[in-house]
Amino acid sequence: MNLEDFEASIQRLTNNVESLTLLEKSLRIRALYFIFNYVELISSMNKNNNLMKKKIQNLLRKVLLQDAKMEYALFEYELKEHINYWYKGLKTDRDEYVFIVTENSGHVAMVLITKEKIIYVNEDAREKLAQLWQDSYKKNIERLLPMMADNLANNIISVNGVKTSSGTQKPFFLEQKLLR
Repeated sequence: MNLEDFEASIQRLTNNVESLTLLEKSLRIRALYFIFNYVELISSMNKNNNLMKKKIQNLLRKVLLQDAKMEYALFEYELKEHINYWYKGLKTDRDEYVFIVTENSGHVAMVLITKEKIIYVNEDAREKLAQLWQDSYKKNIERLLPMMADNLANNIISVNGVKTSSGTQKPFFLEQKLLR
């Protein structure tokens, strides 16, 4: 709804009710303007969030599929302190491994934790994940990119637990967990 349509709606609402005092009409108009501005703000935020998602998705694509550099300092700042927590979750969920991705100000960091508690950071994590997924790596990452970008655009670290069928090391179940 544009502003002109909104103002026409206000006119209809206030003119059709003859019993309203001038003060009541004024309050009703103010409330309706507040609602209109709120809806416009939410709409604007959604557009900005969609732009942010696309930006993050492109950044993740560069890092995870085109071997762009990751930031170790970001790993230390956002991921390192949670490793034991994610390892406990891996054990509880009986995952084979879990990989975590974060983004901050155009920088990306990643950690992969195995059930043996071997920890791979950034490029080593990407390389290990590609090794574990073999021919499925690109397809799996492409499938996960939108969800990871959505999480990161909403300030949620992307945590992905992976189960494999015994002996094949091919992922048959991929579960995305959320950490705020």
